Amino acid sequence: MNESPSILLALADAAIVLAAVLIGWALTVLVLRGAKLPEATVKTKEGEDELILETPEPKAEVPRGGTLVGLLERAAVATCVVAGHVELIAVVVAVKGLGRFAELRDDPAFAERFLIGTLTSMLSAVWVALFGVWALDFWL
Repeated sequence: MNESPSILLALADAAIVLAAVLIGWALTVLVLRGAKLPEATVKTKEGEDELILETPEPKAEVPRGGTLVGLLERAAVATCVVAGHVELIAVVVAVKGLGRFAELRDDPAFAERFLIGTLTSMLSAVWVALFGVWALDFWL
């Protein structure tokens, strides 16, 4: 019995997951860099600038573990897509949200960056994995 096609398919699936992780990483970094909230001012009656929209300061230092969590999150999401079980992405979302619940509740600036980063990360992983699965089906 020849196992070559199974091994090649497994390698192709792994390549799809790796591509989703790396492309998603780059996209998430770009989106988070651009997601800075600008400060806005208006003129008062006296002609002075009054701040109406202030960039919130994070209440705590953002843990660097977020990068590793993001990589693992994209790997898990892409694996769900490649395996054909997209419903399991809900588990990934739930686990990530529970792990950061206290910070999400107590720090609005962190919550906003968390949501932007998570949505960018997961959507990019889904789209890259879907494209990879489509390409694999197309060529096989």
